[in-house]
Amino acid sequence: MRRSDPDGVLCARLIHEDCSEKRFAQLEAELETYRTRCIAAQQTIAALGDKLQGRERPQVKALREQAATLSNALLQARSNAAVAQQNSERLQDAAKRYAQREQAYGTLRDRTDKAGVFVRLLRGTAGVSLQRYILGVMLSAITNEANRLLERVHDGRYQIFRTLETTGKVHKAGLELEVLDRRSEGRRSVASLSGGEKFLVALVLSMGLSAVVQAQSGSIRLGAIFIDEGFGTLDEESMNDALHVLAAMQSAHGMVGLISHVALLRENIPTGIQVQKTRRGSSLTMTV
Repeated sequence: MRRSDPDGVLCARLIHEDCSEKRFAQLEAELETYRTRCIAAQQTIAALGDKLQGRERPQVKALREQAATLSNALLQARSNAAVAQQNSERLQDAAKRYAQREQAYGTLRDRTDKAGVFVRLLRGTAGVSLQRYILGVMLSAITNEANRLLERVHDGRYQIFRTLETTGKVHKAGLELEVLDRRSEGRRSVASLSGGEKFLVALVLSMGLSAVVQAQSGSIRLGAIFIDEGFGTLDEESMNDALHVLAAMQSAHGMVGLISHVALLRENIPTGIQVQKTRRGSSLTMTV
């Protein structure tokens, strides 16, 4: 047996160790397994050698550098992903706040729209405003009181009424006045009245206004009223009618003061104060 023969070496070692027959059989089985593995490994090496024929040896250093670069890129990508996640969470919180504000805005918008409708009704954008409506009601009450006094003027020839027509570019529906002339049985604008007639109409309207104010404010009572000028434009008949109206005003207010230079008034109203101008100044004279 040659020294290089592994079987001879193994057998010599077994004899030296005085192994038992059972141990010897076990070692032979292990040896056979080892031989089989060696043959399989040699076959694998041969097969891999055939496959590697004509191929270049890989550049391990370059591959390691590439792996390091990819590893750094992976770390950077993970960092960017973390930042993107934080941004996404912030955007989600912002979206929730926006949704809450949008809901609150919708509620406020509904209230604003309702308030806008109410405001347009008050302004009368599509019709008569509330303010103009109330003024129209007041004006009706004033004209009713004035018409009672107009029955004493020119034998009740004139009556005052509200008109619902619109004048010019400004809507004044319900606040314009027109006069019913019983002689012509037609209505016309108060602008068509003469100067004296306008004075009488203005006089009875002021009386009607004071009566309505006192009626709606029980704690307010006008104890006196003063009228300045306007009588000089009246003819004798209109003057007498005006005096009848003033008499009615006196019964309502207690005292009516007239400021005028018309002599006919001095004759019909004896009680008063006359003012006389002189070079040295003015003097007052009481007449009773």
